[in-house]
Amino acid sequence: MSTEFRVESVEWARVNLTFHLRLGWTPRDGGPWEPVAPLVSAPLTLGQGDSEPVDLVALEDVDQGPGGAEGGESEDFTEVDDDGTVAVASPESALAPTEEADLDTHPSPLVGIFIRDTKAMHTVDWTSLGEGRYRVDINISNFAERAFLPRGTWKFFAKLESGAEIGAGWELARLDELDSLTRVFLFAGNRQAYTVSFGLTEDDVNPLFAVRAYSFVRKPGATKRARNPIRLAQRVAKKYASQGRRRQLAQAIYKRTAQEEQARRAVRGASGQARRTRVLFASEMREGLEGNLLAVRDRMVARGLDQELDLHYSFRTSRTATRSNYLNLVRELARADIVLIDDYFPPFENLTLDPSTRVIQVWHAGSGFKSVGFSRFGKFGSPGLTNAHRKYTYAISASRSLKHVYAEVFGIEEEAVIPTGLPRIDTFLDPDAQAEARARVYSLYPTLEGKRVIMFAPTFRGRGAMQASYDYAQIDFQALYDLCGEDTVVAFRMHHFIHEGVPIPDWMRDRFVDVSEYRDGNALLLVTDLLITDYSSIIFEYSLLERPMLFFAYDEEVYSAVRGFHRPYKETAPGKVCHTFDELLTAIRSEDFELERGAAFRDENFDVIDTHSSDRVIDWLVIGDPPESAVVAEPHGAHDVPAPPVSPSPVPLDDAGTLDDAQESQVR
Repeated sequence: MSTEFRVESVEWARVNLTFHLRLGWTPRDGGPWEPVAPLVSAPLTLGQGDSEPVDLVALEDVDQGPGGAEGGESEDFTEVDDDGTVAVASPESALAPTEEADLDTHPSPLVGIFIRDTKAMHTVDWTSLGEGRYRVDINISNFAERAFLPRGTWKFFAKLESGAEIGAGWELARLDELDSLTRVFLFAGNRQAYTVSFGLTEDDVNPLFAVRAYSFVRKPGATKRARNPIRLAQRVAKKYASQGRRRQLAQAIYKRTAQEEQARRAVRGASGQARRTRVLFASEMREGLEGNLLAVRDRMVARGLDQELDLHYSFRTSRTATRSNYLNLVRELARADIVLIDDYFPPFENLTLDPSTRVIQVWHAGSGFKSVGFSRFGKFGSPGLTNAHRKYTYAISASRSLKHVYAEVFGIEEEAVIPTGLPRIDTFLDPDAQAEARARVYSLYPTLEGKRVIMFAPTFRGRGAMQASYDYAQIDFQALYDLCGEDTVVAFRMHHFIHEGVPIPDWMRDRFVDVSEYRDGNALLLVTDLLITDYSSIIFEYSLLERPMLFFAYDEEVYSAVRGFHRPYKETAPGKVCHTFDELLTAIRSEDFELERGAAFRDENFDVIDTHSSDRVIDWLVIGDPPESAVVAEPHGAHDVPAPPVSPSPVPLDDAGTLDDAQESQVR
């Protein structure tokens, strides 16, 4: 009998690849095609092969075409034995078994699916769809051990219980379809690229389907060396003040400080003094404690844990960062046992942290729309192959269904994403805290009290904090003022990256108020009756109030093309989407809010709605370890669970101000 393994389709979703494959056999007597079923009780274990970060290849180093060497009579394949050792096998032994022994009337069941190039092999996540059809999901940016799919020409193989390995092919009549699937991901100011292309191996008898992954770097052009001694001295000085030199210096300070801290603790221990866990609250985007960090710290104090833990703080922004406070931060990181952060943290790019340091990302935003982190790899503001996000020990989310979203964004394992809930929601839902928050807002903005409040709170446009803006020309201030009447006030809450104030005419200030400087955004939501936003995750908390929302997305098509969305915007927004200001005004007048969308959004984004998220962060991540039920990944890729042919589209991670990672990494 003849056994056939074939790739039937390839689909892209941001950095995620989905392959649909078919495995079956045909009897020698010409009978009908029969599917090969999986052996659920014996999953494949081959070892993970090489898992180092992808190498960068200078353009002039590639001399064997885009696919590189793909085998042939002189090429060797490597096979990982049960004990993890690598044994050399000939190409024939790896590729030839497309026919089972005549003694069998049926082929052995499928044990697993893996990919292999000439030097390594990796198991992959696969799902049985029934009738001999299988799905394989690969995240190219987080393939294994927080690294990209390694450079190479990768072929799919099915491993049968008999030991046979069947290489996957592609229908030759559809070969042209593969050209349209090629992706080139540019990053680092378009100086580097990661490419994924598809084709067939160079085999005249049995060409296999091939996935080619490569990274390239564009070297700077040659420059004439300065002969002038002054210029020579300047060049030398620049070399030692380079980013690489600064990284070496920072790492040296980190290492020395860590050694000093270790010695200090040893002395204290010898004298009988109790050791206190040192906790650092830090942000490179905030000037002080707020949001999730504030909620966790305040809960620690309320529980008396500030007497047991040694709490420290570091807060800097692009406007307050200096060389001096950067070095202080490096020392604080070296002394810390636990580091809690709430946003992208550029200093991590320059440091190799002690493995014992627990880094907890309590991301400042919930689930919104726009792609961030590795989800926008190759797009506007793309991260590089390595990134500060990968340094997290744990990251939190509000729902188990969002574990795979945060894992994709941060380039970490799903098991490292812990659904604690968002700490800042604790006080947001507490009745006493709500009353106090409203009172604080009304005391500062008395115009809002006793009125219907419409809050206009869009996200920013542009490349991060340094270039953030909003097109105020999209707002018809006169028409909005007329619509308000005497009983309504519009509160403008612009993103904190935007430094240009709202151009409110003086004579309109009885109905328009700029509240952008008020730091507690959740307190403002509590006094809001109607929220108008666009792509911001401010909708996350506001959805819990079950009040109406409208979405003014005048640039939806452009924003989607440049920044990218995780899911269809109009289909998943928890309120009516308007593309012109006239449409927005009409929706307000007619109260056309499409409230039914809010319930679905809440169900998807919250496992538990309570006031104990801060306690879970403290108990599971700071003073203890997360329970197994919180660690285990969602079974959306398990090969023993039937699944639909097309995997669900991941939901987005947004922020009420997402950093442009590539820009912010250069701020310090």
